[in-house]
Amino acid sequence: MDSIRINFDQIEWDYKSAGMRVKRVVRDGKQLRLVEIGPDAGDANWCEEGHVGYVLEGELETNINGSVERLTAGDGLFIRGGKEYRHKSKAVGSLVRLFLFDEV
Repeated sequence: MDSIRINFDQIEWDYKSAGMRVKRVVRDGKQLRLVEIGPDAGDANWCEEGHVGYVLEGELETNINGSVERLTAGDGLFIRGGKEYRHKSKAVGSLVRLFLFDEV
């Protein structure tokens, strides 16, 4: 039987872009990601993937097709996938840490 425990301390960081890193676990077609976004992170590309998550720490500003929302520690998020819900996110102030749960 596989363990249900995920020890994120034993997973290496994957540096996705400047100012952003991710720890990822994939099981049974689903992935759980611990994501850190620093204040210097910025991606010029819009993301069209859907996301479900939870903000652990910090403040995240998310632009969804021109409509901006701010999420803080304790907030959950649900972003639908597709062009209509394309989005970009950035840290406000200091580091943002969040969990994202996605289909693979």
